[in-house]
Amino acid sequence: MSKIEELRRLGEVFGEESKAGDVLHDLIRPSLGVPDAAGWLAFQRANREVLESQEWEVCEDGSACGRYEGNSARMACFRELAAKAYTLLQEVECPEDGKVKLPIQNGHLGWIDAVYGTSRFFATADLRAVFGRWNWMGVFPLDDDDHWVADANGAKYPQNPIYERLGSGLFRSSAKAIQLWFDPNLALRVGECVDDTPVYFSQPYFPPTKPPEWDGRVLRCEGRDVKSFACQAEACISLLDAFQKAGWPSELDGSGIDEMEGNDARLGNAIYRVNKAQDVIFFERDGCGWVHWKWRDEERSLRQYRGRAKRSAERNSASCCSQPRQQRGFPSEEMPGGIVSHQNTGENCGPTT
Repeated sequence: MSKIEELRRLGEVFGEESKAGDVLHDLIRPSLGVPDAAGWLAFQRANREVLESQEWEVCEDGSACGRYEGNSARMACFRELAAKAYTLLQEVECPEDGKVKLPIQNGHLGWIDAVYGTSRFFATADLRAVFGRWNWMGVFPLDDDDHWVADANGAKYPQNPIYERLGSGLFRSSAKAIQLWFDPNLALRVGECVDDTPVYFSQPYFPPTKPPEWDGRVLRCEGRDVKSFACQAEACISLLDAFQKAGWPSELDGSGIDEMEGNDARLGNAIYRVNKAQDVIFFERDGCGWVHWKWRDEERSLRQYRGRAKRSAERNSASCCSQPRQQRGFPSEEMPGGIVSHQNTGENCGPTT
């Protein structure tokens, strides 16, 4: 098995492990300045009362600090699996149309960096990064002031640094990140973001820039022959004539297409025959009698994403009904631009959930 296939398989393992109990994570990174080792220890001491089931870990270069929330055995399991995944990421042979940009950190910390990097640009229902100010009450400030303070020993640390929180646990987020690396089209947004993600193994699908062309006999896309029709295929020809005459809008009223005369069966048969045996363009009807068209790969990607998003929403809904809110790690109030403001009642508290 190739390294890239091992990584794909490891994505399935992450997904299975998430069912046994996931681990929530915050990545805390000051906007200005970096605390020294004593400063990070002072920060941790100031916030140690937030949760009982938490562990802190400072990155190797001291630029950020991570907070794990969950069962200690599950945390250890994740670190072991993430270290293995990062080793695979180092050894994988990247396809020509892909990219692997390794994070600065190593081992499981490097893997966490890669997952966060993916979540910032490839948002899905399960993988997303939410930003906020640690221990901040009220409206999110627009300045870069982390409000540095000093403890009794003189160690300086930021009281309100910027932090990111993954919308799902580390296991599930890792599984989704790997899935997106292999199929970027599953993301809510792709576009230019593909160049900003640390890893991807295939280019996302970008639809043709020009609409199809129909000359009365042959349907073409950017100079490529897609499908030809004999003169006996009157219903198919009428359907394509209507779209060509209208300039290929995204939808047309099916009842107004010549030769159809309100015959739904005839229109449905024409759509079926145009769609058959070609993989470029896709026609469909809605419940109001309108005919829509999409590029075939765009339609396939949307269908796959909607199916996964629906299943994810069902799982999240079941989880929300079975767990208290403070254990799920969701932000309490979302501000414009993906910024989150957390309302706290204690002085030295992390983000409430």
